[in-house]
Amino acid sequence: MNRIAAALVTITQPMALCEQDSNRITSPDITKHEFYKKRLDCKGIRILGSEAVSNTAFNIACERLLRMTRHTNSNIHNNLIKNNVDFRLIAINESMTDLPEHSHMKNVKGGYSGKGRSVDDCRGMRHGSSVFCSEENLVNQGDKSKYSPNKKDIFIHETAHAIMGDGLDATAKDDIKHAWKKAVNDMKWQNDKKKAYALSNSGEYFAELSMWYFGGHGDFIDDKKKIPKPGPGGLAEHDGLGFKVLSNIYGGDVAVELPEKTTAKTLSPITGFEINSIQSNTGPMKHNKVSLSFKLDEKNNNEDIDYLVSWVNYKGDVKWGFRINKSCPHFKTNTFTGHAWLVQKVILRPRFYFFGKKIKTYKRFKGFIADKTDGICII
Repeated sequence: MNRIAAALVTITQPMALCEQDSNRITSPDITKHEFYKKRLDCKGIRILGSEAVSNTAFNIACERLLRMTRHTNSNIHNNLIKNNVDFRLIAINESMTDLPEHSHMKNVKGGYSGKGRSVDDCRGMRHGSSVFCSEENLVNQGDKSKYSPNKKDIFIHETAHAIMGDGLDATAKDDIKHAWKKAVNDMKWQNDKKKAYALSNSGEYFAELSMWYFGGHGDFIDDKKKIPKPGPGGLAEHDGLGFKVLSNIYGGDVAVELPEKTTAKTLSPITGFEINSIQSNTGPMKHNKVSLSFKLDEKNNNEDIDYLVSWVNYKGDVKWGFRINKSCPHFKTNTFTGHAWLVQKVILRPRFYFFGKKIKTYKRFKGFIADKTDGICII
């Protein structure tokens, strides 16, 4: 059993980081990052947060991550490291959009999808290769917060997404999809009035069931009767195949393979007139999943320039995205062959041509089309 340390961080005497080859948890280190002043290395996986995030939250996050991966095949944890998975904590009095990656979404109605809740109010998500989770969900789970009832373990849910997306191989993912499809066909997670969130897709199925597996619960079929009852016993009783699949993964019975070592290709950018008509392409490889790593050109690392990187759909509509600047010089996202990504330069201009308050405008700068293999996009 891991021991949670709660020692204070001091700038004059930085603490040692958690060793990659051990389960020992220490206190976070101090960094020079403009926003993420604290960092804890959790067995090779970074956990980041501002000065406002308590040391206790860092330690609990690391303990929960190690609890989820402790008995799994070691390649799952290794794959998370290889795929640059990290965790970014939101302080109790911070909003998601206070974090640099999401600051462009402040006060934007509908959030990234345009149809959901605003990102300001969101207290957890997986965005690219990063997992975001609120401090209160770690240190005060079960106590109602100003944001939500705070009853569900968001950290477990979002970490499960990362494990499935970046830790498992195709065979393990197929096992999850098979269990999900059977649950859909058998109407396991619904009644006459409601379909539980676990039915949404195989990813949400795995993430929701993971909360039950580790002692909590996800979206009930019946809220009043609490069906399935919380905890792994309730899951095993309600969805035997789903419980078995999760037990095989979290218990280490699944021999996950390490992907073959490949060298990511640096993609040539689209510039000039063509950038105005950029859009995602359909084709025989449209279901081929790849990753793109967007990196700020080293010569621009010290410049105060913001870039907004956005996915462009098949109609040419600019959708969700993320920021790249000297505070966030790189961001990795999963996508598919033929998907288009637009880089826009953030420029401050007077509202009325030559006068008035300066407002943010976006100028198309570069574009990239995902190829058949992983790619690097230099901004």
